[in-house]
Amino acid sequence: MSAGPRPPAVGLYAYLVESFAAEGKSGRANAEHFLKRVDSVGGPEGRLIISDFEEYPSTKYKFLSPTNGNLEAFGDFVKNRLDPNHPYMIYSTHGYWTGGKPSGPVERYGTKLTWDAQLAKDEFVPHPRAYYHKMERWGWHDSVWGGAVPIYWQFTWKGHVGGLNLDCDACRLSREEHRALWKRAG
Repeated sequence: MSAGPRPPAVGLYAYLVESFAAEGKSGRANAEHFLKRVDSVGGPEGRLIISDFEEYPSTKYKFLSPTNGNLEAFGDFVKNRLDPNHPYMIYSTHGYWTGGKPSGPVERYGTKLTWDAQLAKDEFVPHPRAYYHKMERWGWHDSVWGGAVPIYWQFTWKGHVGGLNLDCDACRLSREEHRALWKRAG
């Protein structure tokens, strides 16, 4: 008897927001809210947990950009809730990670897993796969931050896929490594 179709791999993504003057307080508030939402969709089992640590671009909303203390408190709180082997990943950019008050090694935040947002160009990409293969050597090691080569790389946010304009990402892991990563989430 077949086990049936394999469920899709799903990651749960938290946009960190600075909301309190005390850095750690914002991280804990972000984590509590995130975990409440995670529980409402069946819990973290079988899913990657990803925190989005990036600057809010509009001058009007810069005050919402998360601090290192926010990221650290979020990661600590969430990881205390998970199995110690459950994968936790940080999504960020080289400029935000290393600029202002540099964030240092990603291990400080309880992970070695990173997802880099390094957009090669800010324009519509009609064929993202072909576009990626033209510049794949450029992105993976060009601007490593936090001391870890990223697992995923968002190379455009305007890729045309199946009639939709979407973020497009690449993964540097082999199929076996990718399956093992997701298996750790189970």
